[in-house]
Amino acid sequence: MKKIVHVTLLCLLTIALAGCFGPSPDSVVKDFFSAVKDGNFDTAANYVKQDNKDEFRDELESAQDLDDKKRAELLFSKLSWEMLSSSTEKNEAEVKAKVTSIDMVSVVTDVMSKIMPLAFASAFDDNTNDDKIQELTDQYFDSAMSDPNAPTVTNEVTIKLVKENGSWLIVPDDNLLNALTGNAGKLAELFE
Repeated sequence: MKKIVHVTLLCLLTIALAGCFGPSPDSVVKDFFSAVKDGNFDTAANYVKQDNKDEFRDELESAQDLDDKKRAELLFSKLSWEMLSSSTEKNEAEVKAKVTSIDMVSVVTDVMSKIMPLAFASAFDDNTNDDKIQELTDQYFDSAMSDPNAPTVTNEVTIKLVKENGSWLIVPDDNLLNALTGNAGKLAELFE
């Protein structure tokens, strides 16, 4: 009987210690940012609360109408972060971070200033092809985002986490998505 009690207590202690020594909210956020920077959206989605996982992964992949891996890599190439603080209360946590990424508002403004005159001129030219304008637009975007001096923006964001099944998971929101994508969501709001 004593052996059963000892084994049971040992199992409970092991489970309790595993919960205490599991990844902290800070390390979950860090690993999430690393996965996004590396373009591993499936891995990044594993750090997101189950209810939001697929939707958030899809938003990351489609940010700024990204239709290929190269553009996703360009978008997140300058992603960096600095953890500012964290707090934990029972099964909820908040991590405050400064997130720096390519300033998509500046990039889009710059590209549009170059494309608009061409698009306007092509509207009156029967020989101009819409595919050519789209190709030029894509080239301008690729060039602007791959420029070593591409403008960046830093946002301070509070990332909320919840503990489910012993693991910390991020509860994504528009502020986090905007911080990751250089305010692309705010830009989309302007165009609406």
